[in-house]
Amino acid sequence: MFTFKLAGHLKMTVAELGKRMSGEELIEWMVFDRLHPIPDPWLQTGVMCQYIAEPWLKKKSGGKWRPTDFMPVERIQRHVQSEEECKAAFDAVTSSLSKR
Repeated sequence: MFTFKLAGHLKMTVAELGKRMSGEELIEWMVFDRLHPIPDPWLQTGVMCQYIAEPWLKKKSGGKWRPTDFMPVERIQRHVQSEEECKAAFDAVTSSLSKR
């Protein structure tokens, strides 16, 4: 994931980064990022929104606002399988394997 972050920061594709940068330089960038993190524009915007919203907007849950509340994230709705669904899926796989 770091290569994507660095490529975006340097305004190039990951493929271009791979062609133009040695492994040694990439490691140096990783060390540099640990000491002086490359800015994350989504996080910076989220922090500003948090401070703007805090005195004016109340959260439905009653808690405090966080920067991530204002950052685009894909919230995946996960379906928890029941015991019967697990057994049916297992039976389907084992029956297809036994037919081979």
